[in-house]
Amino acid sequence: MPSFLSKRKNLVVLVSLLLFQMILISIQVPLGEEDILLERVFFAIFAPVQHGVVAFFRGLGDMWDNYAGLRETRRRYRRISEENFSLRHENILLKQILKKLRDETELKELYGTLSDKVVGARVIGLDAGNPYKSVIINRGRRDGLSVDMVVLDAYGNLVGRVIGPVEVRQARVQLITDPESGVSVRAGDEGSPTILKGTGDGQCELEYSLTTVDDPKPGDTLVSTGFDNIYPPGFKVGIVLTVDRKPELFKDVRVHPFFELRHLDKLAVITADPESFLD
Repeated sequence: MPSFLSKRKNLVVLVSLLLFQMILISIQVPLGEEDILLERVFFAIFAPVQHGVVAFFRGLGDMWDNYAGLRETRRRYRRISEENFSLRHENILLKQILKKLRDETELKELYGTLSDKVVGARVIGLDAGNPYKSVIINRGRRDGLSVDMVVLDAYGNLVGRVIGPVEVRQARVQLITDPESGVSVRAGDEGSPTILKGTGDGQCELEYSLTTVDDPKPGDTLVSTGFDNIYPPGFKVGIVLTVDRKPELFKDVRVHPFFELRHLDKLAVITADPESFLD
């Protein structure tokens, strides 16, 4: 068989060329009004490929648009976050400024009639042994302070009195929660006078509150009487928490002062003579 092909090689090549030419002619023959066969073949083969390529690049374009939009959104989010951060801190600073202005305004309203006899001060230290005994303030002799001057908080509640030593730029304030303190108080304007002393734990108690006397009662507000010649009358001191009546002559009365040590910051020192309040 191979010898036959080798002998007739020229004839085989010729026949193959003729057949190939006939095939090319046949696929280019128009089929009526239809597309030529070659176009149909190419269309059938490459149309799906073209569709896939177009879809791929369209999807790629959409992905790029989404990516660009996402980047723009993230950029705007970062800018807004930075603006919010700045605004939030500006708001905090503004609140602090407004609070300071409010405190100063309240002090002026509370002590408006004594504007030239009130010295504003801030707490700069606590008693190392017991913080409920005394605090250090940033005012002293240079500001006209002296021993036994009355100290109030920013809302007019009694805090204590100035005690020695009084330095040039600082002074010590004895709190009414100190066990060694003493304030003449009573419930309202008609209550029986008694003595309030500190318990050393942030609370106070009444001494010499007779069991036979109906007042004070839990919830009563205690005010200073001025009978001790140190604290002027009428300042709020604390609220009665509990009243324990005993067979003894005096009852146990627990009192919570109106000021809170952890919130004690701005104070007012009254430089006026306590006797001037009795006029």
